[in-house]
Amino acid sequence: MRQPWLKQNSLLQLAEQVLKNFDANEGDPGKFPAIAQSEHMIVWLVDGMGSAVLERSVSVNLLPNLSVNRSWLKFHAVQSVFPTTTATALATLAFAAPPAVHGALGYTIFLPARNRRVNLLTSCDERNEPVVVRDLYPDLENVFSRLARHHVRSAVVGPDLYRHSPLSHWLYRDARYAGYRNQIEIPGIVSGLLSQGTRYIFVYSPDFDRAAHASGIESFPAENALVEWDNVFGSAVRLWRTVPSVTLLVTADHGMVDLHRSQVITQAEPAASALWNHLWAGERRNLYTVLPAHSLSALKEHGAQVLQQSDLWDSGWYGGPPSIREFRSRVLNTAIMLPAGMQFAMDGAQDPPVMLAAHGGITEPEWHIPLIAGSW
Repeated sequence: MRQPWLKQNSLLQLAEQVLKNFDANEGDPGKFPAIAQSEHMIVWLVDGMGSAVLERSVSVNLLPNLSVNRSWLKFHAVQSVFPTTTATALATLAFAAPPAVHGALGYTIFLPARNRRVNLLTSCDERNEPVVVRDLYPDLENVFSRLARHHVRSAVVGPDLYRHSPLSHWLYRDARYAGYRNQIEIPGIVSGLLSQGTRYIFVYSPDFDRAAHASGIESFPAENALVEWDNVFGSAVRLWRTVPSVTLLVTADHGMVDLHRSQVITQAEPAASALWNHLWAGERRNLYTVLPAHSLSALKEHGAQVLQQSDLWDSGWYGGPPSIREFRSRVLNTAIMLPAGMQFAMDGAQDPPVMLAAHGGITEPEWHIPLIAGSW
């Protein structure tokens, strides 16, 4: 079975490399591709653009601006975190800490203080009621604060829509948030920040992930999102390369797999019917349940892997033992991980019952993400 190894070549090490670049790390960052040290560093995260998505997009010429710059870029394969979902990955990068420490342990988690399932992206529970922030997000020092202690100015460039969300406040506290309404604004915003002495800039682009969820990885909306990102990338490189001593790192939070309408485990499926009458959290490709693993053997006939959460904790899937005891309850007792192409139909309260692409599971396309590095 695929098992994460967070201490080597993962998003956790990428965060440590950012700190190392500015002499702000507190220990050995671990094995990671060599990155040139520079006065400025830009980490550009393209949501959902895993290595498999990138390779296919280059092969069918969706990314001509990226391709034309290959001569001075280095391409590496690194890995996401577990689970392979946005909230978990963004928190790992923001805090330079594994999921076991920051507690963002999935798309949704079970929150004992609320006795309900909570969506970590919206900070709302299963009834769409806001959750008290202190119950959801632990008080941790993030990368931006650690850099500030070393007199390094930092900023986040992301959609203006996310500027005031509780998740953004938790992740990006102590960093300036520069919002954009259209990603074509990214090159100019970053250029302005560099001219103002900002040395570390984190850029977030979510468009591909959203389009692929709704329409599929190879759909026109998803491919168009990649084409539009590539156009912005081309403009950005031409503008930013006028600034000396910059390292640019392009990566993703996770990859994605296409899902099939014929491979949906519905709430009426006999093998899964008990799930919905008991506490559950997680997501459509990696569901958490309070039920014990031995009671879910029928799901294995669908190719599911049914694992005890205690074994995942002990084996290091979350990056170590929980820093707060309550974190164990957030993922309940059992994880049900589905093979490529399959999903659980959601309840429809916060998500569409069926999506055409998703992540959160443990297949290679979900695990493997690119690291594209360039320095000038």
